[in-house]
Amino acid sequence: MKCVLLHRLTGEWIEDHGMASASGLVNVRTGEWDPELLDVVGLRAQNLSTIAGRTEIIGTITPEAAAEFGLPAGLSAINGSGDGFLAHLGSDCETPQKISVTLGTSAVVRQIV
Repeated sequence: MKCVLLHRLTGEWIEDHGMASASGLVNVRTGEWDPELLDVVGLRAQNLSTIAGRTEIIGTITPEAAAEFGLPAGLSAINGSGDGFLAHLGSDCETPQKISVTLGTSAVVRQIV
């Protein structure tokens, strides 16, 4: 999971809106964890990753991660998103008039609403 890698790189627990919303526990109007849904499943927002935008700088590479992964310490890390979400945007489908179809391990049709 991407948030685990980002945690190893930066020490921060961060998730993007797309991946967080795939959990079904995000209020799509606020972009935050939905308190009512969390209550239903017995979770608390404090126990989940912070939600941030896919283009946000979410931290810097720690010295430990730099040594482990061969990266420069202090390098900025951008949140990113899941490959399917980004493939949709990369297919120039950023308006409701366009859809994208991804065929691979699974099949998905996406449309911005």
